[in-house]
Amino acid sequence: MKKVLMSVLCCSLFVCSFIVNDKAQAKSGSIVGLYQFVSGWNRNFNPFLRQLESAKGFVYEPLVIYNGMTNEEIPWLAESVLLEDDLQTIIIKVRKGIKWSDGVEFTADDVEFNFNYLKDHPEIDFGGLWSDGGQLKSVQKIDDFTVEVVLNNKNAFGKSTLFNEFFLIAKHIWENVEEPTKKVVENPVGTGALTEIIKFTPQLFVMGRNPYYWKADELKIDKFFWPQFNSNDAAYDMLQSGKVDWAHIFIPEIESVYVAGDENKKYWFPSHDGVRITMNMMTENKDNLKAFKDINFRRAFSLAMNRKDMMNIGAYGYVKGGNPATGLPPLLWSWRNPEADKVWSEYYTFDLNKAKQILADAGYKDIDHDGYLENPDGTKIKFDIQVPSGWTDWVNNTQIAVEGLRKVGINANVATPEANAYIENWGTGNFDSQFCSNNLMPTIYKFYDFTMSSSYFHTNNWWSAAQTNYPNEERDALIRELKITGDKEKQRDIVDKIEMMYANEIPQIPLYYNGKWFTYNTSRLTGWANEDNPYIDPSLADHDNKIIHLLHLRPVAE
Repeated sequence: MKKVLMSVLCCSLFVCSFIVNDKAQAKSGSIVGLYQFVSGWNRNFNPFLRQLESAKGFVYEPLVIYNGMTNEEIPWLAESVLLEDDLQTIIIKVRKGIKWSDGVEFTADDVEFNFNYLKDHPEIDFGGLWSDGGQLKSVQKIDDFTVEVVLNNKNAFGKSTLFNEFFLIAKHIWENVEEPTKKVVENPVGTGALTEIIKFTPQLFVMGRNPYYWKADELKIDKFFWPQFNSNDAAYDMLQSGKVDWAHIFIPEIESVYVAGDENKKYWFPSHDGVRITMNMMTENKDNLKAFKDINFRRAFSLAMNRKDMMNIGAYGYVKGGNPATGLPPLLWSWRNPEADKVWSEYYTFDLNKAKQILADAGYKDIDHDGYLENPDGTKIKFDIQVPSGWTDWVNNTQIAVEGLRKVGINANVATPEANAYIENWGTGNFDSQFCSNNLMPTIYKFYDFTMSSSYFHTNNWWSAAQTNYPNEERDALIRELKITGDKEKQRDIVDKIEMMYANEIPQIPLYYNGKWFTYNTSRLTGWANEDNPYIDPSLADHDNKIIHLLHLRPVAE
């Protein structure tokens, strides 16, 4: 414990040595931010790696930004993106007057290059755009500021599918890089607001203004400080110091731990993506798989979830429930199927007696009298639910989930690998069950595709269908049909079918909605998004929305 406290104290002192005092920090337009758990910063701004996720968005920018609060499409590096009537051709008009941070002009050549670079390097085509069954047929420059994208098939949701968080790199920097995931980028070149690396150590890095930023007149921030921390406890110490301006950290008992009577310390936790527990429907543990594939087992699993305690105790009352069976995020609730919700509501509740009865009726028995049920054929059921270590609220709620499962006779346990190992496990399929998230997507098609479609099985795409690996050809066919359907009524019919399918089959266990963990300090900066002015997703974890948030911030007048 003493070593941990000393490490935290040293880190805080290290940060404060660069931020002399509150007035100087405000006058200079500086921000201190906390987002990414790391043991120590590694100087590599390669956007195809997750080493410096914190910097993404402030260095590399997308063509289009989708507002996480309103779903509004905001043209960014693209002046416009038009899906033509054939639902297969997309015309990108590239914004003029933009330069990369080294002064080179940004043109259609860069946009064309970014798409085709993924084709040439499938190891970084994380969305499978060029894979068999992928979206892209061709991408070519029409003129210096126009690019034509031709899709393999019709896609009524093609724009958002392609451009959601599609961050661009410079052709003149990357075109001769043969192994993009191995490139070490110490000094990044991007179109973003903060591309200059003023200071870099394992404990802290500092980003400065892009000298050629195309929105320089709107940018009032000169420096962004990113101190290293590797646990929530380490973050709390820095937050309590009052030196942190913007953080994406779960804070238990936030009024006492963070606010503590300081009117400048504020927070806002709007609903985010759905939280769920998944069972790996392709686990190599055949005995656990027998249980996972049984709808009766999955119904009992859901009934054993004390969601009220998860929301009010594990997540300290910061979050809300009401998840449909598919886990649709609130932005997509207009697609909810009331009939499916009725079916799902029978199992979206906490009822241990009903869970026990369902298991007993299905033939699950405690044959060896160890307190836990075996499969109807007598084989053992025993599995871990993995959750990233240090993610306090999730660890708490995984423990609540396991407690409920054990009460109905299911031998489940908590496993807490480091976040990177956790991600690797789901990419390789090396897990039985996990506490995870549903993701946010700007359209119903992309949400279904990314969180359900078999095309994402056994990948480490962030919160994708690899979380469930749940095979279902009928569902895949419906998702493909939705993609090529421009008629709104037909779209509605397809969505209703998918919503009902998940309500009946329960291939995942929706729990509640994450909060957008947003804490901020108004003593040095104004312009923050908040509950009274929810103009953008406020989270540092949303790498494109935070670009817009940054541009709204202003130093407090002296």
